[in-house]
Amino acid sequence: MSVALASTNGKAAVLSNPNKPPAPTLDPSQIHDGLKMFDRFTGWNWVLKDGKWGKPPRDPKTGRAGSSTDPDKWSSFDIAIEAQRVGKVECIGFVLGEADGGICFSGIDLDDCRDPETGELSETAKEIIATMDTYTEVSPSGTGIKIFCIGSLPAGHKTENRAKTVEIYTSGRYFAITGRRIDGTPKRVEHRQEQLEAVWQKYIGSEQPAVAESQEKTPLPTRGVDASVLAEMQKSTKFREDGNDGSFRLNICVSRGIEANLSDAAIIATIRAYEVDRPFPAKWSDEQIVQKIRYAEPKVERGVKARKQVDFERLSSRELAKADYSLDYLIDNVLVAQQPLIIAGAQKTLKTSIIIDAAISLASGGFFLGKFKVQRACRVAVMTGESGLSTIQETASRICIAAKVWLDEQDNLVWSTSLPRFGDLDHLSALERFLVNDEIEVLAIDPAYLCLPSGDAGNLMAQGELLASVSQLCQQMGVTMILAHHTKKNTGRDPFDYPELADIAWSGFAEFARQWWLVGRRERYEPGTGEHRLWLSIGGSAGHGGLWALDIGEGTNQSPDGRHWAVDVMAASDAQSDAEERKDQSKKQQREERRETDAKALVDAMATLPDYQGTKTEIRAATGLNSTRFDPALALVIQRQEVASVEITKANNRVYPGYKLGESNV
Repeated sequence: MSVALASTNGKAAVLSNPNKPPAPTLDPSQIHDGLKMFDRFTGWNWVLKDGKWGKPPRDPKTGRAGSSTDPDKWSSFDIAIEAQRVGKVECIGFVLGEADGGICFSGIDLDDCRDPETGELSETAKEIIATMDTYTEVSPSGTGIKIFCIGSLPAGHKTENRAKTVEIYTSGRYFAITGRRIDGTPKRVEHRQEQLEAVWQKYIGSEQPAVAESQEKTPLPTRGVDASVLAEMQKSTKFREDGNDGSFRLNICVSRGIEANLSDAAIIATIRAYEVDRPFPAKWSDEQIVQKIRYAEPKVERGVKARKQVDFERLSSRELAKADYSLDYLIDNVLVAQQPLIIAGAQKTLKTSIIIDAAISLASGGFFLGKFKVQRACRVAVMTGESGLSTIQETASRICIAAKVWLDEQDNLVWSTSLPRFGDLDHLSALERFLVNDEIEVLAIDPAYLCLPSGDAGNLMAQGELLASVSQLCQQMGVTMILAHHTKKNTGRDPFDYPELADIAWSGFAEFARQWWLVGRRERYEPGTGEHRLWLSIGGSAGHGGLWALDIGEGTNQSPDGRHWAVDVMAASDAQSDAEERKDQSKKQQREERRETDAKALVDAMATLPDYQGTKTEIRAATGLNSTRFDPALALVIQRQEVASVEITKANNRVYPGYKLGESNV
């Protein structure tokens, strides 16, 4: 039964044309809100492969390879539209299948039923459109139509007729969206369960060959498995954890079934049992599952885990050249969006306070450390496990006052004293929910060592895998992660020199960092002052960064104005000049203080000499000072007229030059 128009410019002609088909010009207002409310949008680009133009899905968040079965590579409508606007994807699509609320989006795809020049539809297409009476639009090639509806078909139903001009999908596919609604069709996606079944029965089900009763009852080949093994597999936590994101990974289930030496029938029964409380999107038929088992079985021996098929992303040079991979700076020359950042420093270098300053400035759209401009306000979360809420509250309040904002009005900023355990599936799942529920764009985790298991600090591979687990989650969700860590205690360099990337402690962290803020002390901290003179070294693989001097005044509880937050950011060269000048002043002051001490020692020593006088050698011996310190002290007391020059006659009747205390010191 054909629905095609007699035309030489059908779908095959359009897609085999050497000239790239135009990307649809989408009018967002044409898309019904019933679709927009679901995060099931993907992107797509026209790609030429084997002489034919295709539409492989693209992840709107990254512009990279997408998927019609992996929810992590779907997005909201707004993100998808923005991705199209900036050129990450050429157009967008909607993923069919079961969505929140227990509804199922299905679609009917009719090929070669429309003349792209006149818009004329085939009679059969008109009939199906009238039957469905739901949102219908022109396909990207212009030669077909796509019908969207809410409804589903039982698993195992054939999806297309022999002519391959009528196709019905309820999962595992996406429909490209053009927004070119067929005149006279509703603007919304309607519930059409009965109509969907009727169209399937007339155009596809009638062609499905009947199955003989004897065939239906023929048992699947088995491998002689005890029923208790099946029961264990059904209740296994490990078995169920692979579905905790709402999807069902059939290949993992099959692999585990084969590992346990389950029969084909037992594996299918287990999958069906799992369907009861968490249906998987693909709606595989028993036949398809058996094919999956046949494919996997030769690769699996008893006790050997099945291998998962791995596909590598492929990007042509043309796609690379045309794609928009421009950097999105959240803070000018300081923080790039969606690249993991490490802030590292020695103990008590104000890392947590600096993170809080960054969080407040990002949430309010202000200036980081009062100097670096935030490009736009965004949603921020701070997860900290060391300081406690009282300290966090006090510090955040001081920083807000300095930024001239109110802490209780920072609706873009949330806090948590719970920390995720890296590499733990339950914790990563909880972190995903945390980020989704609050729509977080920037996540700060402080400190890293409380998130990692002990014992692997020196294992580069182990550390890298743990860090990657949370980093990949954040990147998939478009979240910029800031991770607080510490630097090595002994680097062999001046402890007051500025820190370098190689100073980050533990294996894997320096390699993991795509951008970094390194904090170190320029000078020793004087207890009780609340004054911190720090280095701030900023860098990243994107090429941004620099070296600054950071003077932070916090005051103390005993300060006249109490605790506060006063920040001065200087160029490194200015700080170095200032440090040298203050060092010279300090040395001069130390010399003056020492000269005063030596002068007093000299006067006290002369008071012990006979007649309060003596030669220079006698006086110096009495003081115990060397000539380097004695001469300046003697010059000072003579200048003050505390000591006067005299001539001293010794027992040999010879006269020697000497000095005598003044009357005021006798």
